[in-house]
Amino acid sequence: MPMKFYSAYNVRSSINRSLIKEHTTNDSMDVDKRETANDGVGRGEGKINGGGSGWKAGDSVCYIMSSTSFRYVICVIIVLVLVLYKTVYMNYLYLKNGVKSSTPITDVNSWNAIYTTQGNGGDRPPIEVVEILPNCGLQTICSDNAFPVHIYTGKNMTDFPKLCIMGKYVVSFNRTVGGRGINIALVEPTTYTIVVVKNFDTYEYSSSNMDEWLSTTMKDGYVAIFFTFDEASKKLTKSTRNVLYEIGSGKIQDLTYRCQWYMVTQKGIRGITPYEKITYSHRNMWAEPLDDKLCVPFQITGNAVVVDDLTNDRESLFQLCNMTSRWATTDDQSIYCNESNDGGLANGVYPSVSNYDYPTV
Repeated sequence: MPMKFYSAYNVRSSINRSLIKEHTTNDSMDVDKRETANDGVGRGEGKINGGGSGWKAGDSVCYIMSSTSFRYVICVIIVLVLVLYKTVYMNYLYLKNGVKSSTPITDVNSWNAIYTTQGNGGDRPPIEVVEILPNCGLQTICSDNAFPVHIYTGKNMTDFPKLCIMGKYVVSFNRTVGGRGINIALVEPTTYTIVVVKNFDTYEYSSSNMDEWLSTTMKDGYVAIFFTFDEASKKLTKSTRNVLYEIGSGKIQDLTYRCQWYMVTQKGIRGITPYEKITYSHRNMWAEPLDDKLCVPFQITGNAVVVDDLTNDRESLFQLCNMTSRWATTDDQSIYCNESNDGGLANGVYPSVSNYDYPTV
């Protein structure tokens, strides 16, 4: 290589080495300064403008966001937002849907209220509230003329059922109230009061006492919630099935061993309640559990009785024609039934109700 070119190359190489060395030295000094500043923060030193955050004016955004102090501030903000959400928004839902009068809960402003009182002068013991959940977990808020309900029948005998009414779980892992058989809750619609929660073990004992209890306790206009747990059909008599049929059930005749069933109805309803479901067991195993969240109106309108032609079932037809409450209107009843013929059929027509929507004979 010619000498002049070699000399120029050496000069350029020495300049590059000098620049690299200078930059390396500056970077090391910056790292040392930052480590010293961080150590000072731990000892209460290194404060800038009276603060102890350890952040400098020249620090980058990425450096600040990766610092421990920044993460601490973010955590504090998240906690404050959660607390604000619980105290403001959840209280709003609770007051709107959980309590609609001053009587159901002894302390309306307390999230730890234990008991709900009755609107009948207190002649029954208070109902224990196991848990309070605004709107019973429904995603949408019910209208002013309806209330939220959550019904869960349980998977088997070890999976306890749940019942939430107006934001209050009155049955939930609490065997002093709910249990095997049929569970019943009565709601007074004008005062928004849970009147009573009762269990009848229709697996071990006859359901005749349930008939008597319904006749004396369930008053006109009361909204009634029925649901099964474990096994409820073994000693459920035909008389009780007919009583439940009278107050709106269209599926109670189908209830067999380990079926799951619930019904929400109202004393005095005409027709079949639209709030009823049943699942059927297979090979003596428990049926699929029912887990529904509903907005139940305080005034339930029944569906009309489904009528078809079964000309040979005169005895069931005789009972059907004499059950005025099963018809949506008296006009519907008069079309098919002739009262002057002792509950017989007008014009030789023999209607009946499909899907077991008539009493067992």
